[in-house]
Amino acid sequence: MYEMIEKATYHQDLSAKEKETIANFYTYATIGLFMKWLRDGMKEEPKEIIKQMKLLFQFNPKEVIHNHRNENA
Repeated sequence: MYEMIEKATYHQDLSAKEKETIANFYTYATIGLFMKWLRDGMKEEPKEIIKQMKLLFQFNPKEVIHNHRNENA
C-alpha cells in the first residue's frame, strides 16, 4: 500500500510519516471491510465487497493531503 501512496503522491511534498498515515488508513479500511464481510458470514457476493472497496479507493490521496494541509494551515 505504501508504494501505491508513493506513486499517487509523487509530486507532493510529504513527509514519510504523512505517507505512512495515508497508507495505514487505506490498509486498515480494506482489511476492515473484508473482516466485516467474514464476520457477517460472507452473505454478500464477493463482487459486492469488491464494489465497496472500489468506492473506498475512489477517494484520491492527493485530495486527502490537500484537505489535511488546508485544515492545519
